[in-house]
Amino acid sequence: MPPDGRFFDYEVKYSGATREICPGRFDRETSQKLKTAAILAHQVLGCRHYSRSDFIVTPQRGIFALETNTLPGLTSQSLLPKAAEAVGLSFPNF
Repeated sequence: MPPDGRFFDYEVKYSGATREICPGRFDRETSQKLKTAAILAHQVLGCRHYSRSDFIVTPQRGIFALETNTLPGLTSQSLLPKAAEAVGLSFPNF
């Protein structure tokens, strides 16, 4: 979430000012649907080791896949290392 209602631009993304909510605050059913969709995207695209998929989730309209990042960022500010940490996998072990 960008600070002060700013756009999610390069400066905000890489300055560390953005607050990432990881894991996302979803009910169990929505979390499972997101996991299933991300795994399916990974498999259909032929990804081998890792990928990161982005979605929009709305209560009224459901889940929309945006993209699958086949080479997601691996910096300390990147989402993949944060997601790995959220499930108990340290970055060095990843």
